[in-house]
Amino acid sequence: MTHAGFWKRFLAYILDFLVLCFFTIIVSFFVQIIHAILGGGTSSSVQYTESDVSMFSTIVSMLSGFFPFVCINWLYYAIMESSKLQGTLGKRALGIIVVDKHYGKISFLRASGRFWGAALSKLSLFVGYMMAGFTKNKQALHDMLAGTYVVDKPVMAIGFEAYATAGHSNTMLDQAMEDGGDARFVHAREGGWHMHAGFWRRFCANLIDGIILYVSGMVIGFIMLLLLIVIGGGLSVYLTDWFAIYLSAGYVFYYLISIAIGWLYYAIFESSKLQGTPGKKALGIIVVNSRYGRITFGHASGRYWSKIVSMLTLYVGYMMAGFTKNKQALHDMIASTYVVDKNMLEYNRRMFYLNQATGHARKEQA
Repeated sequence: MTHAGFWKRFLAYILDFLVLCFFTIIVSFFVQIIHAILGGGTSSSVQYTESDVSMFSTIVSMLSGFFPFVCINWLYYAIMESSKLQGTLGKRALGIIVVDKHYGKISFLRASGRFWGAALSKLSLFVGYMMAGFTKNKQALHDMLAGTYVVDKPVMAIGFEAYATAGHSNTMLDQAMEDGGDARFVHAREGGWHMHAGFWRRFCANLIDGIILYVSGMVIGFIMLLLLIVIGGGLSVYLTDWFAIYLSAGYVFYYLISIAIGWLYYAIFESSKLQGTPGKKALGIIVVNSRYGRITFGHASGRYWSKIVSMLTLYVGYMMAGFTKNKQALHDMIASTYVVDKNMLEYNRRMFYLNQATGHARKEQA
């Protein structure tokens, strides 16, 4: 079974937090309306004392603040994780689920225990959450208390176990993992194996990459600003008009540098052995060519510049990854690339070559 690591779980938590904030705002809004209706009337013959008003205000504050937020959180996690989905919306968006120690669906009671156990993970200054990054089965503290695991979809692990027990070597698999892919595997994959990364998973990966590039740009911009101040300080005394032109040129240069950094960041990482940017690697997805092999630097560059077309469509080109057959965005179609789940790709390859090896063995025995 493939256990989900810290970063994938962290991103799922962020998505769930945004969803819960939205619902909490709506609930609080309606509670405030009720408060205005019940407490705003002045024509009532009933006279309230100051203590009654104070108590009523306290109750309303609890209902419109902390109390509904906690209750909504509890019900959201407990109901979703004990349902057939086996995970919250954030977890499902990232392809992970919550299971018990037998890797089956958990009950509402266990899901509730897991939720309240998370309070201890918070009280430990969030060390309990970070334990998901280094414990044996990627368990956070509240997972250990509740006897649960957070895993990728179970189908990913079946092939690894079957392949390991079959006693076959990894030679054929290693050959398939080489650059360029394998045409036989591509043909077999058309039979219905599902491993392409959907919109939300790719969106979260882009969010991480965006943060990395933004921070890098801020650092470079700060360095350039210091250089402009140091050099421009002398020039501004004697060449005031020229300094304005010089400053404008600096902004243009910074813009060009930012474009170059974005291009090299995506092209180098996606054409490297990693086959993906840090954001994609954190989500367990990689970029491959039409034969499910590693792409070249030129291919990765073409894919990057094709994103301009996806942007010009008011980002509909990006959203196409949510509903096209192989989860391809517009720039993926232009560059003939796929974004796939790394574990699922390896699983499918193992199963394919296991079947190949088993077929050859049966022919030899016959």
